[in-house]
Amino acid sequence: LRQRNIYDFQLVPGNRSLIVIDLARQRYRLNFMGKCYDIQHQFGLRFKSFGVGTLSCIAKGDSVLLHDPVGPGECIVQSVQYQTPELDRADFAAAQAAKQH
Repeated sequence: LRQRNIYDFQLVPGNRSLIVIDLARQRYRLNFMGKCYDIQHQFGLRFKSFGVGTLSCIAKGDSVLLHDPVGPGECIVQSVQYQTPELDRADFAAAQAAKQH
């Protein structure tokens, strides 16, 4: 997942992950070190990578930056993986369970 190729994102129930879509419509799951508070209220995100240049890939230790008027909002990436159909089903089930509670 190259920072330069990020096209869109989707929220994952629980605020511990984020699905990021690149220009080739490949979907990646960014798992955070902990809960990423207030990410569900964001319209745009920024990515902070320790790689050199815009061709560097998002990796463990990089951050997703949130626009937060109170202070800097930052979610640290624990891992990056492909978003699989199994993960889609688990996310859907988690969203349904959250709606029932």
